[in-house]
Amino acid sequence: MKVIQQIGSILISISFALVSGAVFAQKFPEKPVKIVVPFAPGGGADMLARTLTAGLTETWGQPVVVENRAGASGNIGAEAVARSEPDGYTLLLTSSAFVISPGMSSKLPFNVEKDFTPITLAAELPNVLVVHPSVKANTVKELEALIRANATKISYASPGNGTGGHLAAELFKQFAAVEITHVPYKGGGAVIADLLAGHVQMTFATLPSVIAYINADKVRALALTTSKRGFIAAPTMIESGYAGFDISTWLGFLGPSNMSPALVQKIYGDIQKLMRSDAMAEKLKQQGMLEVGLSPVEFGKKITKDVDMYKNIIQKSGLKAG
Repeated sequence: MKVIQQIGSILISISFALVSGAVFAQKFPEKPVKIVVPFAPGGGADMLARTLTAGLTETWGQPVVVENRAGASGNIGAEAVARSEPDGYTLLLTSSAFVISPGMSSKLPFNVEKDFTPITLAAELPNVLVVHPSVKANTVKELEALIRANATKISYASPGNGTGGHLAAELFKQFAAVEITHVPYKGGGAVIADLLAGHVQMTFATLPSVIAYINADKVRALALTTSKRGFIAAPTMIESGYAGFDISTWLGFLGPSNMSPALVQKIYGDIQKLMRSDAMAEKLKQQGMLEVGLSPVEFGKKITKDVDMYKNIIQKSGLKAG
């Protein structure tokens, strides 16, 4: 009898929690909502957050504000969200740097898979392999052959060690089994400046940062790193003969761990409705972004998959976690 009573009490508690969560979600939000962007203003995550704030403010009837908390490759802002209450009033809008960090640092103040609640992978910034016009290659395979013949004369630039551009190039090296000199910079702006000047021969860049130079024939686009084409007339790396090469900069919303499923679904649904509007589609296109819209479950699986992928790339490249 006691066992039956205990089971009954547990079921009642679960039912109460579910009902309470649903009621809370229906009323959400009742005060301003903060979106933490763990990077400086002006980047992809910041642009997306500020593009969405007006629509979310109108949808929710409460102010939605963006707070930039930059530092430590996005980890400072992410930690602040991980330590906040799981009530939906503090959200994280971060990039795929979030899933690179576990492979680059053994001392993270949080666990990316346990200390957060995935809400949605909202958008993707295609990365593109571009070369200086002096490089005599019009395809990735031609570039690979050129590297084999002139290994000491080809160098690639990246915004810094452990960045998406750096690891995309390392993945290319692993796929092609070639060696290329890495020239790390402190930020993407300096990379593009030296590529335009011909001081470095190639880089993997986010498409918005180089699309104007591609259109002006100041750099040559060889391939997109995403699984699908978009924005420019260039094949994907997969189409270029590198099966499985799918690496991009994504932008996603997360909250602290232990958010109620009903609340997560409400926030996800409201963001998706905005992201799929005609007005938002045009704004995303202008910013060089692709709408993705993964569900909370799908995004959680993507995080796990990407953490493993980047750890594998980092390990094979010889980079050491700090």
